[in-house]
Amino acid sequence: MAELFPKLRPMLPDGFKYKVVSYEDGPAEQFCSELRVSIDNKDATLDWIRKFEATSMVTWRIRHTFPESGRKNIFKNSYRCQHKTNVRRSLDAKRTYRTKNTNCPAVMTVILKRLMVVGKSRSKDKLLPDFPLVVKLTFKHNHPIKAADTLKYRDVAKETREKLLRLFKSGYTPSVARDMMQDDLQLEAADEYSLKASDRSVCPDISFCFSLYYQSFQKVRRMSTGNEMLQDVLRRADEYNQELGKECVRMQMIGEQNCVIAVCTPFMARVHTLAQAGDVAFVDSPGGMDRRHCKIFIFLAHSPVGGLPLGCLITTSEAEEVILTGLKLLQCLWPPNAFCGRGPFVGPQIFIADDTKAEMNAIRGAFPGVPLLLNIFHVLQAAWRWLWNRMGEVPMGHRSQLFFWVKRLIHAESISDLTEQLQLALQYPLVVEHTRFQQYITKLFEWQKEWVLCCISGLPSREAAMRILKDKVLYRTRSLNLPQLLDFTVNRMSMYYEKRIYEVCNGRLEHAVLSCYDHPGESLSMDSILQIGPSEFRMPSTTKPDVTFVVDTSASCCSCSSGISGGPCKHQYAVMKKFGVQCPSFLSVSAEAKQQIYRIATGCADVPLECFTVLQSPTTCHVETETAAFAETPDASPVDGISVVEITQPASPTVVTVAHGELLQLCYQMFLEKSGIMLRDDPVNGGAALQVFLEGLSNIHTGAAMVSALRNFGKFSADMSQW
Repeated sequence: MAELFPKLRPMLPDGFKYKVVSYEDGPAEQFCSELRVSIDNKDATLDWIRKFEATSMVTWRIRHTFPESGRKNIFKNSYRCQHKTNVRRSLDAKRTYRTKNTNCPAVMTVILKRLMVVGKSRSKDKLLPDFPLVVKLTFKHNHPIKAADTLKYRDVAKETREKLLRLFKSGYTPSVARDMMQDDLQLEAADEYSLKASDRSVCPDISFCFSLYYQSFQKVRRMSTGNEMLQDVLRRADEYNQELGKECVRMQMIGEQNCVIAVCTPFMARVHTLAQAGDVAFVDSPGGMDRRHCKIFIFLAHSPVGGLPLGCLITTSEAEEVILTGLKLLQCLWPPNAFCGRGPFVGPQIFIADDTKAEMNAIRGAFPGVPLLLNIFHVLQAAWRWLWNRMGEVPMGHRSQLFFWVKRLIHAESISDLTEQLQLALQYPLVVEHTRFQQYITKLFEWQKEWVLCCISGLPSREAAMRILKDKVLYRTRSLNLPQLLDFTVNRMSMYYEKRIYEVCNGRLEHAVLSCYDHPGESLSMDSILQIGPSEFRMPSTTKPDVTFVVDTSASCCSCSSGISGGPCKHQYAVMKKFGVQCPSFLSVSAEAKQQIYRIATGCADVPLECFTVLQSPTTCHVETETAAFAETPDASPVDGISVVEITQPASPTVVTVAHGELLQLCYQMFLEKSGIMLRDDPVNGGAALQVFLEGLSNIHTGAAMVSALRNFGKFSADMSQW
């Protein structure tokens, strides 16, 4: 049927037998057809019409009705497209109303024939009794069917309505319930999310959500408080533990006002088997939640797919006592082999948390032998944002050089080296010129023990471990109370991370993420990207000729609006694609890593490696960058297929024994010789190339920039003019 009737077959609901009596093709998506369906009762007929609306993405309204007492028919109705309706008339001639009416000529007639006793019927219908339902379809719409402006008028589906009611009964507000439905739709629809999000039948508008809420709950539901809320939490915790067959949720009261809930689902317990879980654990929190100050703390381990949860705390206070009690509850819920076999009471080798005194003291109290540090990644990004802030009054040409001194402080080899680097920075002419930057790095030096790498020598403080990004799903918790946070953490959070792992293992998420930043139509040439430092690159804007962007791959930042706060952008992607450098915003996942994270998501250990291999191995151009400040070398023992970068100090620079005068003379002669050959063979392009070279040379104002340019001159010849 699909080959004979390509327009009709995709619209027919599954689970029924069909017989096409006639079919007339038309232009575009238009056609006329009469078909028979194996349905013999009215309820099944109405159900088929509802399903046909979903598959055809057309809402049908009753045009005519017919009596049900006829001898031949059980049911007969005529339907029209909803875009043929009466136009609202206004008494004011100047006033216009927004209407969905297009006078659409599409109609459908549905007839359910009555089955007569064999031998007593005079009907010559040969399709009875197998196909009693007759559908006459004139599918000639005068409007696009899948356009967003058409789909927004569709009726909300029955399943969508029931899902909203379930969320309302769980205590969610209309706006939060709609946000959760959008998140679920994005996870389920994947590539079709854009189309589904515009379809009102599966993604209702906010006004419908509020209308349904007040229709279903005439009295505004008050938020549970005091003992009522605690009893609700206890009931849900018991239900979850019984459902999962083990204790995954534990709650404890602290005084009369505060309580804390610890959560470790089976998925979170499996994350502890990661080797990275024994190295570094991150403690993250989305911030303030609701007016009752409920707060969630999530413990994360870095992985090839980003941060994966090790456990969660839900608290009613940010006090040190509350957080410490929650950590002790988590230690009882964590498996005996927590943190990759180190144990729940030993913890990882390093904890990395935000700069909150109560949080840091609580972690020290629960894990006294574990070093606690601030996230260096956040320190670098904070410095980057400070330099690019207009209030800082730092010129564009000075920002990368000042940021270089921040990285030298953070990557100091020892305390004495840190002090020396600070003195060198304060004496550097460009730093002296900016008094506010002097104050910034001096203040940064005062709390050195919380972030400087030399204080944790020998521990796994890799930059790959700093690539933990806050997932968008966590910010949904800002509008939830305590019982809702528990439901969110146990059910939705694990489901979100599991589906994220499935997308990565299937190779869809990585492709989708990279495709967002690969724009073949743009005119960004790879030859215009210049490396101005060990991890710093500069490129012009494709839309504004007088604007340039600076990318720092070590901090995963860019000076554009998307990358200023550490988010991915097309400029970082261009640098990664040309130079082959690792960028934290775009991580690749090997087949071995996919196999391991798939085991974590499913608990299934017998999945062969062949399921995750790719057809073609990607090829990249790897570039070795030399610098007098610091070098990045690949780790000799990569973890689970992840290319890990260790921060090391460079060896002593090679001493050149040739006299400087001879070097300059040799450079001058070689440049003249090769430039002359180029101009002789191709005077037009050669002259233009020399002009670009002179412009780039005139933009170099410091010795460090000149050294970097000379070291990298001629190394890169990749061309991506189709970017």
